[in-house]
Amino acid sequence: MSCPRRSQLLRNSILGLAALLMGSASALAADGPDAPAYNYLPGLQTHFDQIVQEDDRIVGLAAAVIENGEPVFVYTHGEASAGSGREVSETTLFRAASVSKTFTGTLFALLEEEGVLTLDAPVPDEVMTLSGQRRPTIEEVLSHRTGLPPNAYDNMLEEGRTLPFIRERLAGVDLLCPVGSCYTYQNVAFASVEVLAEQATGRPYDELLRSELFERLGLSSASIGTQSLEASDNWAAPHRGWRRQQNRPGDPETYYDRMPSAAGVNLSLNDM
Repeated sequence: MSCPRRSQLLRNSILGLAALLMGSASALAADGPDAPAYNYLPGLQTHFDQIVQEDDRIVGLAAAVIENGEPVFVYTHGEASAGSGREVSETTLFRAASVSKTFTGTLFALLEEEGVLTLDAPVPDEVMTLSGQRRPTIEEVLSHRTGLPPNAYDNMLEEGRTLPFIRERLAGVDLLCPVGSCYTYQNVAFASVEVLAEQATGRPYDELLRSELFERLGLSSASIGTQSLEASDNWAAPHRGWRRQQNRPGDPETYYDRMPSAAGVNLSLNDM
């Protein structure tokens, strides 16, 4: 997300999920592929203990390492909301933010496998028009190869403009490269695939995500959007602050909630 204020507000909310990925990757890289199984775990425990002791901005954290489909290391720390007394656990919901995009890619792969749509099909002009010589395919939109400048018109989204309004204006944006030839990260353009999924199935995108992924994968805590997040028994609030007033719980709702395909999923450590 390009807005500094929003990024700061969401930092603590998604910290646990980021730590999950970074912690496991760094630990494995340090010991190499031939290292005895799990010999990095004691050091990883010490590493996380040191992090939370040295950085008082970390209100809560949840992390895990998965080996061969099974958790071999689970770490939780702190509170879901500063001063609440609600401890972070394996079932605490975090905003997954842009990790939501991985669910979208998986959903579209399933829809293609079921013969509902084809990833090589071009995105219709009535859904999204770009200034290039050809239309991007669904796969190119999902893999951020539209050629648009990075984060095209995220600023309009943060100003409260509607998604159809913003998508119409993408046609006037000069591409950085021909469609399909370079990687440029997107939110608004990426979210256009929601329309395609709904047109192909006749079902709302949120419903598709729940039935085709959450339920099939047994993600019992996973949900979509701020309302579902706040309705849960245990969810991690974003925090903001500066100097003596740091770690104040903030509002989890953002303009990006309007794009469940790009940023709307909520996940617990158990779900991950």
